[in-house]
Amino acid sequence: MQHFYSRWMTTAILLVSITAWKSVYAQDTTRIWTRPNVLKTNLLAPISLFYERALTRRFALRTSVRWWSFGSVTKDSKFANATIEGKFYTAKTGLLLTRGHPTGFFVGLYLKARTLRYVNEVGTGPGNPMALDEIKVQSIGFGVTIGYVWVARRGFVVELAHGMGSMPAALTSYEHTMRYSTVTSDSGRDYLMLDFRTGVSLGYAF
Repeated sequence: MQHFYSRWMTTAILLVSITAWKSVYAQDTTRIWTRPNVLKTNLLAPISLFYERALTRRFALRTSVRWWSFGSVTKDSKFANATIEGKFYTAKTGLLLTRGHPTGFFVGLYLKARTLRYVNEVGTGPGNPMALDEIKVQSIGFGVTIGYVWVARRGFVVELAHGMGSMPAALTSYEHTMRYSTVTSDSGRDYLMLDFRTGVSLGYAF
């Protein structure tokens, strides 16, 4: 009887072990990424910071911030962009499972908020003080990005991307102001309606 129970226990342990191994294996084949997060900076942008989070095998959500401030006696320029983007990776599942983070070609849809302030000396005003021309723009737009992401085993990331979007007039506030008068004008505004995104980014996945 004792021998029977020993054989039964041994068989039960083997069955439980096989079931557990299959469960672990199944979880591994559909695992969450070992390096789901990425921090990057665009080498072609003045100052930029990108954060990406892989949510599924083929989809990641990315947010980014870019800013720049330049000032001198005759010119002052400031801008800031904030973007949220959904990235859809097109690589085969087998390739994706060998990586810690999604890699390969991707297509991204993005939404961007932008603010711009530009001041320039345009001459002299009453009493010969310096006259300044100021433009302020606040806009929201959207677009499409395509690119390629390469992720090394140790987590280093290289991304090449190019995209184009639109900043609709209905979602844009445009203000043109002089130091001594206020001008309501849309002249020179057309170039602000387009949005171009080109990047060579370096980062790290963790």
